Amino acid sequence: MSNEALLAEASVALVEHLRTQIGFTIMNKEDSPIMKAVALGMDLARNFSQTVPTGDSFMRDYATTLGTVICLPASIRNDPRSLIQVVVHEAQHVLQFGDTGVEFAWFYLADPAARSQFEADAYAAGIAVDGWLTGEPVEQLIPTIIDIMISGYHIRAEDAVYAEAALKSLMTSISAGVVTTRSARMAIAFLEDKYPTLKGAVA
Repeated sequence: MSNEALLAEASVALVEHLRTQIGFTIMNKEDSPIMKAVALGMDLARNFSQTVPTGDSFMRDYATTLGTVICLPASIRNDPRSLIQVVVHEAQHVLQFGDTGVEFAWFYLADPAARSQFEADAYAAGIAVDGWLTGEPVEQLIPTIIDIMISGYHIRAEDAVYAEAALKSLMTSISAGVVTTRSARMAIAFLEDKYPTLKGAVA
């Protein structure tokens, strides 16, 4: 079996493994009335701030997690490598929600510093698994992630400094072989057990 076919198989198996272990639901984003309403609200918000993503971009390019429901656009569902990285990222948010309950939504929406920490942990989770697959250095991704956090998550400049420091610490740990995020540890353990030949083999 080619690496491409093996990665496609592994992506489906890993998502199912994380789903049963963590307890989340996957939903097609384009089928969610809530997501459509949010997209409409984002288009309206752009009348006041052009930094808000368009509704089309929100529906097409971004995964969104509400509690234990992960809404995935087709662009992510149809790309095995993206599916693995993004679901591990969003699964970390589900675990964060499980740790804090309804307070998670309040902290995430109202406290940019908390949002920075939540997102730093989630990005580190997804990138740890992607680094396992590719064997590429993970530190090089920090500037891109910070840009995404500022533009896509409305992180303030001062909180971006904190997020960058948190990411650097997390990436240093990943590079040393220490994965601190639970969803990434679960994912890597599964891949090492079921699909060890994929390690460092994905372009």
